[in-house]
Amino acid sequence: MKTLHLSIIIILGIAAVVAVGIYVLISPSTILSTEDISSCNPAPNSSRDVITLKQITWMSVMEIEKNQTKLDCTSVNSETFSALPKLEQALSGADQCKQGKDEVCSFPSGIGGMTVISDGIIPVDDRINYQTSLTQDEANSLSDNVRLASNGDLVVGDVEYNGKYYQIILWTKDTPPTLQVSADYAPEPNAIPYDLEIGKSINYTITVKTLTTFGMPAKVQLYPIIPALDSGLNARFVPDVLFISERSKANATMIITAGPHAQNGTYQIRFAGKILDGGFAGEMRGNQCPCIRIGDSDWTIRTYDGNGGGWGGKPSLPWLKVETVTDKQLYHTGEIVEIKNFIINDSPNRVTLENGMRMFVDMYNQVNGTGAYRYFYGIDALYDGKPISLEPHSKTLIARPFYWDQSDLRDQSVSHKVIPGNYIVDTSFGSYNGTVWDNEVPIMIK
Repeated sequence: MKTLHLSIIIILGIAAVVAVGIYVLISPSTILSTEDISSCNPAPNSSRDVITLKQITWMSVMEIEKNQTKLDCTSVNSETFSALPKLEQALSGADQCKQGKDEVCSFPSGIGGMTVISDGIIPVDDRINYQTSLTQDEANSLSDNVRLASNGDLVVGDVEYNGKYYQIILWTKDTPPTLQVSADYAPEPNAIPYDLEIGKSINYTITVKTLTTFGMPAKVQLYPIIPALDSGLNARFVPDVLFISERSKANATMIITAGPHAQNGTYQIRFAGKILDGGFAGEMRGNQCPCIRIGDSDWTIRTYDGNGGGWGGKPSLPWLKVETVTDKQLYHTGEIVEIKNFIINDSPNRVTLENGMRMFVDMYNQVNGTGAYRYFYGIDALYDGKPISLEPHSKTLIARPFYWDQSDLRDQSVSHKVIPGNYIVDTSFGSYNGTVWDNEVPIMIK
């Protein structure tokens, strides 16, 4: 077996802009040659330089125009592909990427990147840059059949096949870049809420796909995100860890169950994923979340880390009031705090509340009783349904009762509870003709 011996260092200049179709270069401008490449050498066209391979090696291929570089060019053929099938796959993949086919070179994400690597090298556009891992034998075969040469800090070469030209970069590093992984619902769930009965379950299939995994299978852990901690919904993945080889896919099932104490409301269930032993996958989440509705409720409810804030509005009306109550004022550590909000119509007339009502309930205290506010837990309830009629001299529960288990959500990576002390339950509700109500109810935890 041939051994490659010349060490190289890879230096990347990467810029990413969160906007579809916008790409920014942050390295110095690339110098492109205007010399004609009159012809390409037939394969095999062995590389002049010898390269020391590190632990991870992969090939980057991008379709280019003739005359774009000064690189030595190799004309490849079917015999070349028989020695290195991945080269044929990479050229075909680069063609598909240039034609705009998704999920061949990159996963659509709204984030684009372009890497300016070295003078004389075409800037690498993530959208049309096909990458594939190489074993040492495959890297040796590439070097035997395609003229690669050191160009600054890179090992590069050009190939021609069927009248098209491609730039090849051979990468070799001791640590892998972030693995290319995407996950989504299959099929995409319906936006219409699914009515789930108490004690029943519903399943959703999640498909996880990979592109380049840099010589290793992607080990992906999936976990559900329940939007409201007091919803009484449970979710789990079977399996919750997937092992997926390069340019492959695997399925997992997310099982959502309405427990015996599931609370009325509509809940947007999400999921996220981590690549174990290879970086974090980032926003590995479905484009559209399944909506689960418990009971005949049009209130979409979520919990968050507090300080949702109120909003300005007209002063409250003397005949229309909002009342906030807790089941008691003194709680022991670990006890559940029940919070109810009512709207009271003291007038002799029927009052109609329109769609778009919203309520924030925040739990907070003050440092040493007089200092800065600290918010620990919040509830956001948004109404999207038919108008609600309030009968004369009536008292109506808003949304549903809420239950705080004394959780502190300021750091959701660690589950912990608030310490004993004095707290405020702060409610902001709107609106009726622009009216907003604000209530504060003190409680104590000891």
